[in-house]
Amino acid sequence: MMLQLAAIVGDTLREAWDKKVLLGIVLSGTLAAALLQWYAETVTQRGPHTALAALAQSDPRYLDTAFVVRDVLAALAAFGMWIQIAAAVSLLMGLLASLLSAERNALLAAAPVARPVLLVGRYAGLLLVSLAGIAVMYGELWVAAGWRFGVWHWPFLAGIGLTLLAVSGTMALLLLLQSVVDSGAVAIVLTTAVCLLGVGAQQPDRVRDVTGSAWLGDAAAVLGKVLPQFSEIGKWMGAYIKAGVLLDATPLWMTGAGILVSLGLSGVVFARKEF
Repeated sequence: MMLQLAAIVGDTLREAWDKKVLLGIVLSGTLAAALLQWYAETVTQRGPHTALAALAQSDPRYLDTAFVVRDVLAALAAFGMWIQIAAAVSLLMGLLASLLSAERNALLAAAPVARPVLLVGRYAGLLLVSLAGIAVMYGELWVAAGWRFGVWHWPFLAGIGLTLLAVSGTMALLLLLQSVVDSGAVAIVLTTAVCLLGVGAQQPDRVRDVTGSAWLGDAAAVLGKVLPQFSEIGKWMGAYIKAGVLLDATPLWMTGAGILVSLGLSGVVFARKEF
């Protein structure tokens, strides 16, 4: 079974290479790093009338270059996570639809290859493609910060794994919705809606204040426990990169549990497809 899984992952990677999707992912990672580096340069400008000077007046720690770099890198990691989620959904959706099509999988399904293995192989291959863009973005930002400020902040690279976890959750949800609706456009819209709903559900008090509805606030509190907790992963990542603080790991294992549930349901739906 492992050999079959490896073969399917390899086939997925070859398809991504042939269709230039892998190149697009890498280029998007480089572009994201360039944009975030421009933002970092703007934030870290020193002078009497800069934002950094205003922060230093209230917190002397902003006079320390190492502290500023850690603070900025923590913010960049959170922004970068959302950029990579958007890149994965937009750039991999077309490839995902073709890889799950009946035409592509008819021969494999007729061979002694279990459909769950086929599905997991496609999923793992897409994650490896996405990992290339994530690693490029974080690696370039880390090198740029070290070269510019002389601060080589290793904990920043932990963002690669945490961002991959968030992307994995998004792709698992996208895989499930694509299997159900058989429409890439609809799957993207529904995935976006779930992600946005998940962000709002992490702040039930604000939902209650904005809507004036206690019922919606309570519903948001319940949904916040079961929907993907990407915003909480961003907070966890930011706290670790900035100060080495390990927050409650609930968002991490809840996201992992969500991935397993989404893959399991996707396998049930995929097994019922006729090809």
